[in-house]
Amino acid sequence: MLLAVLVAYMAFHLGASWHRSNDATVDVGVTTTPIKQHAAPSPSPAVVSTTPAPDWEATARTFAAAFLDHSRTREARIRPIVTPRLATLLARTDPAKIPDERPVGNPRVVAQTAETVTVTQQLSDDSAIAFDLVPDPTCPEGWVVTSVRPGSR
Repeated sequence: MLLAVLVAYMAFHLGASWHRSNDATVDVGVTTTPIKQHAAPSPSPAVVSTTPAPDWEATARTFAAAFLDHSRTREARIRPIVTPRLATLLARTDPAKIPDERPVGNPRVVAQTAETVTVTQQLSDDSAIAFDLVPDPTCPEGWVVTSVRPGSR
């Protein structure tokens, strides 16, 4: 994201310093018909959204269901929607420490910034888990989970 902002900044400022001439004729003592020149299009800065897209909810629901899954498919279901670091930590987590409950209702936003959405997911035993999601354009859902912890209701 920082790289995109830097590229947009450079493109904007370099584009502003370009000198474009609309006069296609050069006076060298010979009369010729003017040649039409095509000016290069003005570079436009990249649009960088500071508001997270609302589609984090699909990733949050998928993560909650996969995180609470105690079957052998749990790791394979989690890996595509979490950061590599979190995938490693979850693979090392004692299964007895994972709640043996199911999600109830939809995830609820408890904090949101331009970079992170923090949600809680109510569980069937009236407890909750909380986790953070960040935008990730390389992920099919567009979001990945970066952390998970016990949450408050």
